[in-house]
Amino acid sequence: MLPEGWQRRIVGSVSDVIDPQPDHRAPAIAEDGDGFPYIGIRDVNMDGTLNFGTARPVSESAVLKQEAAFSIDAGDIVFCKVGTLGIPRIVRPHGRCALSATLVLIKRKQNIDNGYLLYALDSTVTTSQTDLLATGSTRSALGIQQIRKFQIPYPPLEEQTQIAKFLDYETAKIDALIEKQQQLIALLKEK
Repeated sequence: MLPEGWQRRIVGSVSDVIDPQPDHRAPAIAEDGDGFPYIGIRDVNMDGTLNFGTARPVSESAVLKQEAAFSIDAGDIVFCKVGTLGIPRIVRPHGRCALSATLVLIKRKQNIDNGYLLYALDSTVTTSQTDLLATGSTRSALGIQQIRKFQIPYPPLEEQTQIAKFLDYETAKIDALIEKQQQLIALLKEK
């Protein structure tokens, strides 16, 4: 049951869900090892920055192919569709790169708060749908159409913004407490 004034929406109605590698072929590794980063979920840090050092290098043609089809903008969300399912991350400003075939790129439409969309994609609501729809025996996978059809709770825009701000605030408090605990543990180990 949803609160009054809330709706259920599918992810594809509130965002564009883009398959960065529709042919599902990973580009060849750059011969000289000095290419452009091919970003998988392990190359996206928790804060959304990209770790180009861990990404495998690919030729510029792989980047050009994707740039012709879509842009990767600050604030876009990547969502893992193969292997470690889920794990949405907002992408922060970066240099030129290509997205792995294991990801989808989610670009919000106007009437949804980007922070709220990230939290909705990282919620048990989405996780339960991921668990239900995943296929594969060696590596779990989701189809892009399944991701587009994920249902999320959809409150009015003002409430979305308030929810995202509240969760950001609470998450920052928890992160600060964890940092203090880690410092305390380090001090105790010294003694």
